[in-house]
Amino acid sequence: MKPLFWTILLSVLPLAAACPAKPTLFNGSVPVTVYGLRPYCTTQGRGLANSFKTQYLQTGAKIYYVEGYRLDATDEETVTTVLNSLENLLKSIGYQYVDQGEGDYNTLYIYKKSGTATRGTVISVETTEKDTIYVITNGEFSWLK
Repeated sequence: MKPLFWTILLSVLPLAAACPAKPTLFNGSVPVTVYGLRPYCTTQGRGLANSFKTQYLQTGAKIYYVEGYRLDATDEETVTTVLNSLENLLKSIGYQYVDQGEGDYNTLYIYKKSGTATRGTVISVETTEKDTIYVITNGEFSWLK
């Protein structure tokens, strides 16, 4: 019975690690939450976070964490309010807005850590028919130079 328990536990740990333990932002380094934002802990959410991580790693980035969050709203005012809250949190820990880019389904907002050459955070915002998905990726990005 014990070997089966450990086999099961060890097989699900990597899945659990991809999901924030609670709705705190920036991997717990800033002890605040944004109202309405909750961890995106489904298989689809973990898959989305992993796909972002893979794409950035392919560009030579060093990724520290990727976290996915859901907001049960799609109206522009609420989506913008949450994004502004995230930006204020980033500013409070030394990040500055750099640029944004439009994709087919999402918008990327790029922030650079002051005093560093390549440390940054990228927030992807994608609004679907029923919710809005935020994927926050933090790492070293050579293209931030």
